[in-house]
Amino acid sequence: MLNSLDAALTPSGSVQLTWSTASENINNYFTIERSADGEWYEAVGDVPGSGTTKEPHYYGYEDRMPLAGRSYYRLKQTDFDGTSTYSRVVVIDNDVHLVPTLTVFPNPYDGKSVGIRLTGITGEARIPISIYAPAGRIVATMTLVGKGEDTLEEHWYPTAPLPPGVYLVRAGHLTEKLIVPED
Repeated sequence: MLNSLDAALTPSGSVQLTWSTASENINNYFTIERSADGEWYEAVGDVPGSGTTKEPHYYGYEDRMPLAGRSYYRLKQTDFDGTSTYSRVVVIDNDVHLVPTLTVFPNPYDGKSVGIRLTGITGEARIPISIYAPAGRIVATMTLVGKGEDTLEEHWYPTAPLPPGVYLVRAGHLTEKLIVPED
């Protein structure tokens, strides 16, 4: 049984979520969901539950790539049998000017490598990156790992030539287009 859910903006610009349970019954995990409009939510992380217990438990999750402006957060609690329930919604107004930005370069693609740069990251972070072909299939995945740097950068070297088209590069909730021109 969820006891509380709180969210706070940290001085570095991340959002710290904390919650507690009074007891738990076959609790598998919590999914942290975030929304920019309070209508459409996306999952931003998971935290394991404590199964079945009559003892209180305390949990936390830090969103290191929060949205700028107003954000809505909620928990989806999923049991081992697959049933789930939602928490109440908490609201954060992110007025810290450290806004995550994704840059893909060179753009258009030069035929050698794709540079991926994230700025405005806070604290330690593991950011999944996916590159999608024009047809929607994933052509590459990687994870950018930060240990407190404000900027993370990685280069992807395709093992085969990329067919012309518009590719999408996704890093967390950020998306940028990558153009692969005709020869």
